[in-house]
Amino acid sequence: MAFLSIVTVHLNDFDGLLRTAQSLLPLIGSPDLEWIVIDGASDQRLDPQNVMAQVRQQASILVSEPDKGIYDAMNKGTRAANGEYILYLNAGDELHREFDLELLQQKATSSDPDMVWGRSQFRYEDGFSRVVKTRPRWMAWYGLPVNHQAIFFRRQILGDTPYDAFFPLAADYDLVCRLLSKDASLEVMKLTVCIYHRGGSADIQGDKYRSEENEIRMKYFPISPILGDAIIRFKEMNSNNPALAKTIRFWRRWI
Repeated sequence: MAFLSIVTVHLNDFDGLLRTAQSLLPLIGSPDLEWIVIDGASDQRLDPQNVMAQVRQQASILVSEPDKGIYDAMNKGTRAANGEYILYLNAGDELHREFDLELLQQKATSSDPDMVWGRSQFRYEDGFSRVVKTRPRWMAWYGLPVNHQAIFFRRQILGDTPYDAFFPLAADYDLVCRLLSKDASLEVMKLTVCIYHRGGSADIQGDKYRSEENEIRMKYFPISPILGDAIIRFKEMNSNNPALAKTIRFWRRWI
């Protein structure tokens, strides 16, 4: 059995999938890693470079069939995973060159945590890049304290359907809050795990994401509706004010 299963879900982003595949090349072939690719029956006419053929050679498991959305695909990947831990690395995102699988194994073996949180390097659409701070677990009331692509989940705690498709954009936040509410054990590492490319569904559909996020916030934390609305307004202001957004992303190294 592999130590780590990396689950990648994909639909019609062949350039992004190739970027993800290339970042995994140093670990492909390791007995401690399996790469599971769940493709939502992508249109092969959009794949002139035949990326899927390259990925098929690298992946331990490749499934290509229609699904009901990103979290349905991630649940499929979970059910296929055989590793002790799972990392969800979406097509387009990259495993960081500093990622150290052996160091992760040492940490996980020593304390057997339910989750290991690492760090992420955010890459923005204008080319700006920043390794952002992983916030403490108590800040989960504000939002996801750690980028989802930098969380290692112990396979045993996830079950077969960890993501609630009721939340089509924020089910990752729901999953982490659910685990924290059950006192899941946690290790935080100063290890940069991934390069996360901003501009995905949660960014594009910001208003809907913030609404789902607030529903989850109210579900798990004793937050007043007034405070919940204030958080939404602050995040909207951050999203809609380019100058403020650039200031905040500069400070994300420390806060």
